[in-house]
Parts: sequence; structure tokens; C-alpha cells
Amino acid sequence: MSRPLRVGVLTGGGDAPGLNAVIRAVTKSLILQHNAEVLGFEEGFMGMIERRVRPLSYRGVSGILTQGGTILGANSVILGHVQRGGTPTPYDRTLATVYGSYAASMVADGAHGRMAALQEGHLTSIPLEEVAGKTRTVPLDAPMLAAALAVGTSFGVPDLESRLVGTEASAKIS
Repeated sequence: MSRPLRVGVLTGGGDAPGLNAVIRAVTKSLILQHNAEVLGFEEGFMGMIERRVRPLSYRGVSGILTQGGTILGANSVILGHVQRGGTPTPYDRTLATVYGSYAASMVADGAHGRMAALQEGHLTSIPLEEVAGKTRTVPLDAPMLAAALAVGTSFGVPDLESRLVGTEASAKIS
């Protein structure tokens, strides 16, 4: 006889758009599809260390999409959407829900040590060892970078525009 599925959920690295959508999607998917017990660790990894955990129920996560922050709390004081310059959009919330549901399916299917990723417009899972500790940069001539700069998106790099001189991006932001 197999043991019932029991899954812990925590948020880490600070608040970001769509965290409640992910918590909701993961919880509801695991309960509906796998009759899982879902536990929420409060305040990120500190909740796991200090054993601050609470059960997450189907009914308990209903209606959390419009709440600010994350119902589990985060261990950072700078809100992610404030850092990026705006509140979560419907697209942000939808994408977070899709990622959360996919991640819940990965857990239920035993795909541990992997992360959900969007590649060429499709969700897939990637082994963590392929991405952990590695830096991936955006080419300075990437069209999306130019579009983001053209509408005033800040990337926290003071001289970024001067580095783009002579690239396709500089032509689009001038």
C-alpha cells in the first residue's frame, strides 16, 4: 500500500507577482488530482527551520489571488513588483498559475530535482544541475531588451544604455 502524498510549499527570495496564484494552483492541483495533503511553510525557509507550518486546503486557498504579498509570507522586505516597477498583470497571474500547476504535476509524478521552465513556448522540466549556480545573460542586442528599455524598464544597471551604443537595442531606444 502506497503512502499518501504529502507536499510542503514555501516561498523564498522575497515577494513577487503571482506567488499567491502559484500557491493556489499547486494546492488545488495536488488536492484534486492526487488527494494530497498540502502544508504551507510560513516566512520562507525560516518557517521550515522553525517548524511554522499550516495546512493548506482547497477552500483555504480560494480567493487569495487578489490579496497582496503571499499568504505564506516571504523573507524579504522589498516587494518584487515594486522592484520591477508595477503591480502584477493578469498575464503575470496566469503564467504563475500555469507554472504552479505544472510544478505540482512534476511533484506528483516524482520529478524531483527538476524545475519548471518555458522553452520555445512550451512548459518542460529541466534538471536543477543544468541551471544551479550558472548565470545566463541576455544578449545586449536582444529585441526584448530594446523594447523594455524603450518603455523605461529599469534593470538596475546604471550605465546599461551606454553599453548598448551601436547595437540594435540602442537604435530602438533613441
